[in-house]
Amino acid sequence: MGQGALPRRLAMSESPATYWARRAHLNDQSRALVLHRQAIELETDSADAFFATLETKLDAIERYSEPHPASAKLAAIDFEWRGRRDSNPRPLP
Repeated sequence: MGQGALPRRLAMSESPATYWARRAHLNDQSRALVLHRQAIELETDSADAFFATLETKLDAIERYSEPHPASAKLAAIDFEWRGRRDSNPRPLP
């Protein structure tokens, strides 16, 4: 294996997927391209419907990836509690 073969192989394996949105059956030329690119086919009624659905899903992902509003307050309380616990250790029985 050549010196650059492994990094090239890793880069190729981590390349982004190809998606092919379609409304109807593909003609032979389009089917060949989808197979060549190993594309993931997505069936849709229209471009407007596809992008509206995509926007809704991306918004949901973004919304659920944000930390919960109470997370910062709970972290502060936990930090304060651990600080008190560590500065005043209880004697072992």
